[in-house]
Amino acid sequence: MVVVADVPTMSSSRDFTYVATRRDVVITARRTARARVGDVKLEVDWPYPVEDDNCEVIFDKEARTVKIVAPVIRFDPV
Repeated sequence: MVVVADVPTMSSSRDFTYVATRRDVVITARRTARARVGDVKLEVDWPYPVEDDNCEVIFDKEARTVKIVAPVIRFDPV
């Protein structure tokens, strides 16, 4: 499962934090000196449960995007 967020006011990975759980992911951006907006929070519900301990976060400084990749928990019917 992948979430990609445009973050045009961020210039560094230090400008945001994230918390991923099995059910959702929350990205919080702190206001920077050059930003004209205050703090920003994005919360996205995963459509399927994910392995929150194995999430990968990638900040693309050039594109100013945050990408969070989380493996979906495999469902084995009994």
